[in-house]
Amino acid sequence: MKRKYSRELGLRPEEIAAIYITPCQAKSISILQPAEDAKSFLDGAVGISEIYNDILYRLRKDTKKLKAILRRG
Repeated sequence: MKRKYSRELGLRPEEIAAIYITPCQAKSISILQPAEDAKSFLDGAVGISEIYNDILYRLRKDTKKLKAILRRG
């Protein structure tokens, strides 16, 4: 994905972060520090509980805006 988007966006692959959204925050440890010196292709992890409320709020807000636009249109 990094190679694909680096070509499309004109960025170096190192400038693109691959972040895993995990249901369990403890999973981020295995991503950041893989076992047996294995390399992780992910740059980080975020627990869904950390971002869920913000995403839900923004989706509801955008949905209300879209409905208002459609009613006017």
